[in-house]
Amino acid sequence: MREVSGRNFGLLIAYVLPGFVALTGAARCSTAVRQWMDQHVAACGATATVGGFLYVTLASVGVGLTVSTVRWAVIDTLHHWTGIPGPCWDDSRLQEKLEAFEALVENHYRY
Repeated sequence: MREVSGRNFGLLIAYVLPGFVALTGAARCSTAVRQWMDQHVAACGATATVGGFLYVTLASVGVGLTVSTVRWAVIDTLHHWTGIPGPCWDDSRLQEKLEAFEALVENHYRY
């Protein structure tokens, strides 16, 4: 089993946990989602299955990506409308700091 590292912990924090929280909230409001999340437990008599765990984890990643996209669209647009300036990028200095830029891109977009 692999250790929890920066590579897989970022996915957990950024997408899986918010997605699972959103699924849990949706389960409180929707009987279909509640049945779907509880289905893997009921099939084995109060014992969760590996397939159910993987299915809920995959759904959590998908919902987490959707929540992140909605957050980006709403919050960044709101910041733009209220006058909060975006970062001022100077691409002419990119080559001298390419390694740091690649590390930032990998940390931000790896999922």
